[in-house]
Amino acid sequence: MDQVERLCGVLGDESRLWDEVAELLRQEQRAVVELRPGTLLACLEERQALQEELRGLAARRRDLVQEVAETCGARVE
Repeated sequence: MDQVERLCGVLGDESRLWDEVAELLRQEQRAVVELRPGTLLACLEERQALQEELRGLAARRRDLVQEVAETCGARVE
């Protein structure tokens, strides 16, 4: 089922991005503790970019889940 494979791919991409977010949050924390405002600003900008990517992946995931459900005969509202 091609839809399920694509869904697994999207879930894998989301997982990878969440790992990146976790590392970025650790970097932000270090920047705050070490009083490095430039690094903090860079982390915030990168986090915004990751957030946009995650939004796009979440939309793709929802669409694929809906496709899979419809293919399996489930009612989707």
